[in-house]
Amino acid sequence: MEESNQKEKDILYSLTEATNIALNLEDLFRRIHAIFKENYSTENFYVALYDERIPQIKFPYFSDRFDRPPEPMKPGKGLTEYIIKTGKTLLLTKESIDRLSESGELELHGTHPTSWLGVPLRSSEKVIGMFAVQSYSGEQPIGEEQKQTFELVARLIAMAIIRIEWEESLKINEYKYRRILNDSLVGIYIIQEGKLKFCNWKFAKIFGFQSPEQALETPVRDMVAAESREKVRYELQLRESGQKMSSHYEFKALRQDGTLFDVEVLGSRIDYLGESAVQGTIVDITERKRMRDSLKESETKFRNLVDQSPLAIEILDMSGNLVSANKAWETLWGLNKEEAIENYNIFSDPLIRHSQLLPYMEKIFRGETVLFPVVKFQPNGSNNQDFYIRTHYYPIKDGNGITQHIVVLHEDITKMKRAEDAIKDIVAGGYSRGGKEFFQTMVKQLAKTLNADYTFIGELNKADHDYVTSLAFFSLGKLCKNFKYNLKGTPCQNVMGKKMCSFTSGISEQFPDDRMLKKLGVDGYVGVPLFDSHAKPIGIIVAMFRKPLVDIGFAESVLQIFATRTAGEIERMQLDKRREKLEEQLRQAQKMEALGTLAGGIAHDFNNILSAIYGYTELTLAALNQDSKEYSNLQQVIAASDRAREMVQQILTFSRKREKGQKPILLGNIIKEVLKLLEPILPSAIELQTEIKESGLPVMADQTEIHQVLMNMCTNAVHAMQEDGGILKITLKKIPHPPVPVGSLPRSAAGYLQLAIEDTGTGIPHEIQHRIFDPYFTTKEKGQGTGLGLSVVHGIVQAHKGHIQVESELGLGTKFKIFFPVLKGEKLPDRLLEEPVQGQHEWILFVDDEKPLTQLANQMFPQIGYNVVTCNSGQEALDIFKRNPYRFKLVISDEIMPKLTGLQLAKKLKEIRNDIPVLLCTGYDKKPPDAMAELGIDGYIQKPISSNELSRAIDTILHKDENTASKT
Repeated sequence: MEESNQKEKDILYSLTEATNIALNLEDLFRRIHAIFKENYSTENFYVALYDERIPQIKFPYFSDRFDRPPEPMKPGKGLTEYIIKTGKTLLLTKESIDRLSESGELELHGTHPTSWLGVPLRSSEKVIGMFAVQSYSGEQPIGEEQKQTFELVARLIAMAIIRIEWEESLKINEYKYRRILNDSLVGIYIIQEGKLKFCNWKFAKIFGFQSPEQALETPVRDMVAAESREKVRYELQLRESGQKMSSHYEFKALRQDGTLFDVEVLGSRIDYLGESAVQGTIVDITERKRMRDSLKESETKFRNLVDQSPLAIEILDMSGNLVSANKAWETLWGLNKEEAIENYNIFSDPLIRHSQLLPYMEKIFRGETVLFPVVKFQPNGSNNQDFYIRTHYYPIKDGNGITQHIVVLHEDITKMKRAEDAIKDIVAGGYSRGGKEFFQTMVKQLAKTLNADYTFIGELNKADHDYVTSLAFFSLGKLCKNFKYNLKGTPCQNVMGKKMCSFTSGISEQFPDDRMLKKLGVDGYVGVPLFDSHAKPIGIIVAMFRKPLVDIGFAESVLQIFATRTAGEIERMQLDKRREKLEEQLRQAQKMEALGTLAGGIAHDFNNILSAIYGYTELTLAALNQDSKEYSNLQQVIAASDRAREMVQQILTFSRKREKGQKPILLGNIIKEVLKLLEPILPSAIELQTEIKESGLPVMADQTEIHQVLMNMCTNAVHAMQEDGGILKITLKKIPHPPVPVGSLPRSAAGYLQLAIEDTGTGIPHEIQHRIFDPYFTTKEKGQGTGLGLSVVHGIVQAHKGHIQVESELGLGTKFKIFFPVLKGEKLPDRLLEEPVQGQHEWILFVDDEKPLTQLANQMFPQIGYNVVTCNSGQEALDIFKRNPYRFKLVISDEIMPKLTGLQLAKKLKEIRNDIPVLLCTGYDKKPPDAMAELGIDGYIQKPISSNELSRAIDTILHKDENTASKT
């Protein structure tokens, strides 16, 4: 018995020690569970805490052999809830648990235990939770004699829970307090007897200290500028003594680095460590003070601006009384501002009443948006001339969006209104027309409105801004022939690109070099520049008078109105011309694309025919004696086939389907090579000029084809200058954005190179410029040209992802511009081996829809060392491959076949056996390597195919890994 009591005491001691040293609740529950497991074999133990505010039961600790920790839940009818609700300790056996479950008194969750003990956790007679131990075996680890011990343990646990929760709450509150102090947006301080006793991080940062501790070591005096020290000492003394003073004050402070800045301080008396002190906040107001001073300055400038404004401005209160007005307002209405502020109310203004504006005014003061009409006023003064006013009303609102005042702007538009009335007949007569009729109507109406002797509209020459070309000229009552006008030394020179230019009289004397003014006898002059929507000058509109101008202001107003509409029509006309040019370029591009597609199709079919001719001829040559006549004849067939092959390549070039031989090159080097060939053969009457500024920028190109382009273009230029001589100029330079239609050039290029070939020859008529790239079109005499030169040039440029433009005028020469995209980081392609390679009798599956080619393959492949199975459709090849996929080392397929193309066949073959190499025969040319990988193609070979080319292509694919390893 004594041993049992001593054990219970030891257990209680261990539990007490655990509750005292536990760091947190998790640690507490873990330690208690360990003691229970050691002394009572209670492996299954959990703690439940009850929050009556929600209400909710949580399980901060749960250790069980079978069940997982439950989620937080509302109280129900379980054993846990029963203990919390009754506050009583409950010891149950398996029989009592089953009985309670069957009777429905309790709802059991999880696995049913064979014994269960639940003990409530209390705080001041209030149940805050419970803990339970349970067993799933037949043994009863805890009996009635241990219940008292566990209830005592429960008190210890409850007290430990309360202590730990209080300590955690204290830590959280302390953390929050420190965060509030250190994260504060204002500096916080305590000063006692002139010494800094406490400050937060913000205070230290304001004064440039590294930490609050460093600030505490610094005298307050050293933080104040010399000019403010006496003020700060006095303010601190007042607050520390508890005397009444203002809540805040400002002074000039001093940072650690010696810079001065402005601060605002709020402070009050407190007791600190039993003595009087001052606690407060401090804010850096340097920027605020600067903005405040700036605001005052802005207010002064605004008042001056309002006073000097040509608009009449008045401010009214919500009753309609005048609060303020500017000088222009006094001048407009003939009133004294000071007197009006005492007596004026807009609702009592007779002018407002007589003009029937009161309904508008009432809506404005109710906060509605109103479109105010232009009003004609009849003043009461000596000046009986009517005047027109346009008025704008704006609300002034407070921070809550409530209107406090109304700002009224009065604009005198008398001149504009008179001008509008004077030209109202233009609306019907001229605005509805466009082009030539529009300009003729405008100059006639302008002359009529202003009673002008001469009026004209001129369009600025794009190439030479010293000239304008008249679009319409009205002289002494009739339309005259248009003319070209040199602006130098004329009043129009002052107009272009500037503001209106007007002279009441004596203009001929002021511009003695202007012969037209003298010839026409002009005395008065008004000219207005015309601008497009991008503010670029595009022309002028001018009215000239043989007598002095009486009302120059009216003439200026009318001319400005005409100028706006006229400029819009000129810009529209220019846009139409540019649109027509772009449409013509688009039609030309579409035509060339269609011709290219047709040429590519023809070349593909022709390559199939050539393949059979080439192949069978080679087979026959192999069987003949080289000294025989038949051998010599067949050699001529091979030579003819080679010429036909070259012709196909030209067709492919024109169709833009060739990229063969393209690699990174420098255009400047090719130009220099061409110049070496040109210079010795150029006629002495033709001067050659060059300007190369490419700075070593590479382009992806075929060197031979670029050489062909340059020679072709230069030959054409020389031909255009063969009679009178001239200058042949070749230039190369980099440009960021070529002036070509969108989509014509790749957007990913690193800039562009512009190659220009320019001559001073006869030029090309405008009406045939859109046809110069057509095949077989030529302007040369019969026998001097085939008409294929420029079409091949066009095809080569397109194949190089470039663009070509032509600019030409009859008698002034021709300039071709070719644009190439610049490359970055391109590498030279590897060269194929030139020597023929003999196979090792590997099996190859060959498919082509042309039977002559499959028959040729049956004879050619054994000669170059390969076994072959041939078929004439993609489906037949697929069926053969399915029967024995691993028989073949390589599949060679035609690219264009009905029903199942070569690309589609390659995809299906790869689905059956992903490592089978596929070689595609094409009537076009190579695809880029990345495209080959995406489509599942291991190589391309160009038709017509010689046996040597075929053997090298097969060997390259079959021994790809070996070739790669040898290179590395």
